[in-house]
Amino acid sequence: MMKDEKPTKKRRKKSGFGALLFQFLFIAALFTAAYSGWQVYNGMHEYAQSRNTYTHIAKEAVLSPSAQETAETLPRHDFAKLQTINPDTIGWIYMADSVVDYPVVQGKDNAYYLNHLFDGSSHRAGAIYMDSDNDKNFTDKNTILYGHHMKDGSMFHDIAAFNDPQWAKTHQEITMETPDAVYRLEPFAGIVGDGHSTYVQTSFASEEEFMQYVQDKIEHSTFASDVVIQPEDQIVTLSTCIYVVDDGRYALFCKLIKER
Repeated sequence: MMKDEKPTKKRRKKSGFGALLFQFLFIAALFTAAYSGWQVYNGMHEYAQSRNTYTHIAKEAVLSPSAQETAETLPRHDFAKLQTINPDTIGWIYMADSVVDYPVVQGKDNAYYLNHLFDGSSHRAGAIYMDSDNDKNFTDKNTILYGHHMKDGSMFHDIAAFNDPQWAKTHQEITMETPDAVYRLEPFAGIVGDGHSTYVQTSFASEEEFMQYVQDKIEHSTFASDVVIQPEDQIVTLSTCIYVVDDGRYALFCKLIKER
């Protein structure tokens, strides 16, 4: 009977290397799991911070019943109070059966509110804001409002939902309040574009150019609408991101109607 063979140095080296490799992979897996968990927690914390800030502002900004003389003459929000929080306040946008219920601001440029909340705190959710080139009183032919499409469903997430014709069919009106007026926005077209799209245009050289712009958006719209745009009308464009194409953008075009 042969004696058991003694392990060679080569076998011992392989065995030691395998153990070290296993330990390395195990530690790497732990670090990966910990980092992933931290990212999830951090993301949830960021979303909660944004939601809590805007929820608090919404509660603070709603006029009390005693302050509302009649629903026909006053908006729902206390703009004097909002402007003490942020002097850049120009309005409030609201869409029923959606998360769109936010104050609207206008900065000196189109960069600041990309990563600052309404109260001025730094945050990637940003704010809903009007293009800095627009007149805050909605006197332009086309007023542009921007908002992020947050993956937790907040901000302008539900504007991108107009990419679904069924959603568009059940959301045919958006309310825009300002300190001096209340407007109804009626969506008539929505398009998918990207960061190079040229739909941001606030003025037009003629009524013909305006109607060509409108017709182009209707022809490329993701949904059909019965809303009719006339040469003398004004429109509002709500712009956000969409994740169906690289660097995607979704622009919702609405007829602007002053109610009071």
